Amino acid sequence: VDRPVDPASGLVVRYRFVVGDDLPDACLEGLRAGVERPWLYEVRLNGHAVPVEGAPRWFDEEMRALPVGEHARRGENVLSLEARPFTVFCEIMPVYLIGEFGLLPAARGFRVGAAAPLRLGDWTALGLPFYPDAVRYTFRFRQPQEGGLALRLTGWQGSVAVVHLDGQ
Repeated sequence: VDRPVDPASGLVVRYRFVVGDDLPDACLEGLRAGVERPWLYEVRLNGHAVPVEGAPRWFDEEMRALPVGEHARRGENVLSLEARPFTVFCEIMPVYLIGEFGLLPAARGFRVGAAAPLRLGDWTALGLPFYPDAVRYTFRFRQPQEGGLALRLTGWQGSVAVVHLDGQ
């Protein structure tokens, strides 16, 4: 790790994403990019410098949520990370697009578009194929006066389900 680095070395990594015409302006302007160790790079979106200093921590100690919405556009976008010189800490890691949007299947990969209203069903079809958090569904019903109550989560594919009945 402490080995000398050639000052003429470097690295450029480019990440591409496509924004659809249906993404509302406020959602486009609010886009952020989750980048690991962004202080090691000159970060640019579509050729424009993206500020790194003061960006809030996101996900873990080494990640920052960089504001990129100012330079994002509908159509193809290119986020580039350029390191001069290259160091062992310049690992090529995933970059995460953060914001209020849905991901819709495209000919190649996904297109960033308007989020669909949340409803029961496959999260991929709702534009949430990589959503990492929890969702709460609420239903009201009347229980018959007699008999028990059974809950079946048919077709449900998840890791945990927590069921509350009357707050219990």
